[in-house]
Amino acid sequence: MELIAISPKVNIQFRVTLLHDLLTIIGLLPNAERFEGLSDWLRNIATHIDTQDRDILRPVHMLVIFASGMQAHLIDSIPAHNQADTDFDALYKHLKNLDVKALQQATLKAFEEQLVRMDVIGKDTRLPNSVAPLAKLVDKMQQAREEQWQAPPAPLYPETFAQLLLDATAIHQHLLAAIQHTWQRFYAERAAEDLPQKMAAVEYHATQNYAPDVATIFRAVSGRTPTPWLSENAARFKQVELIPCCHLGTYVTLFALGDRLWIGFNANLAPLVSGDSASTQQPIINLYPAMKALADEARLKIVAFLAQHGESNVGDIADAMNLTQSTASRHLSLLAKTDILQMRRDGAMRYYKVSPPALYEIAHSLTGLAEQNP
Repeated sequence: MELIAISPKVNIQFRVTLLHDLLTIIGLLPNAERFEGLSDWLRNIATHIDTQDRDILRPVHMLVIFASGMQAHLIDSIPAHNQADTDFDALYKHLKNLDVKALQQATLKAFEEQLVRMDVIGKDTRLPNSVAPLAKLVDKMQQAREEQWQAPPAPLYPETFAQLLLDATAIHQHLLAAIQHTWQRFYAERAAEDLPQKMAAVEYHATQNYAPDVATIFRAVSGRTPTPWLSENAARFKQVELIPCCHLGTYVTLFALGDRLWIGFNANLAPLVSGDSASTQQPIINLYPAMKALADEARLKIVAFLAQHGESNVGDIADAMNLTQSTASRHLSLLAKTDILQMRRDGAMRYYKVSPPALYEIAHSLTGLAEQNP
């Protein structure tokens, strides 16, 4: 299903696609314990994955992380209103018939763009076509990821991933294996339950008459302010496709390829029915990420500590809360993603403080809900 709103600034499309669900699950499942805002379903199945699951998912998990724009090429390869967007057998048949060379070229382009985005290479740098120098870039990207947000270890060795990038047939085979395994092992039964909610999310958001710009649309569907990268690059996108997913929780997925952007957002915030009840939903969309982030004793204590003591670094917060720095960083990252906290860097040190406007906005949204039920 696809509903389209055209604006002079950017072409905005809302689309339901099963492929995004499967790639999101593959991308998040191996490290779901690190992302506390995800759906309960995803966090639960993450406790049941075994060594075989990890071995099958690992190559595509790495591709989703290190060449996220590959998803854009795959989703874009499915024609509008095609059965492959909602039916797995049709999707798998479509993926089997992909042009493997085109898939590899899109993957390499996505990897290159992500290297530029993370300041690993310059805009005019082109990727090497041999394993050793390509592996060095993979290693540098992993280092950049760890410096920016304490990312988990990469699921493949740099040399192994470099070899994968240079083998079109291997990329295609691993994609098919991971997609089929994720469907059969995890998602086949759940998908039918999710589909009506995703359809409702598309219908709801596509009829809200949002201002036709990337920042407004992002805020409307996620309840969050745009990321710095999105704010800095919004003007260059000519088309944005927004895809509802039932298991992202407080998170969004962002992947770009060229002048096009794809945003995956939480489908569960939209009402299942239209009409008057739908008009009450926007306060819930605004509240959900913050309330989900605050629904944890440790995070509430962190907010209270910072409200009392002001800006503090990660080490001081961890010591005060009797947490490891890794655990404190995960809590702080989630709070910062929902704008409750503001973060600044000073060299390798990260400092956090409470954002009063975000707390006032939470209070305002709660007041709005109360006024709807006097």
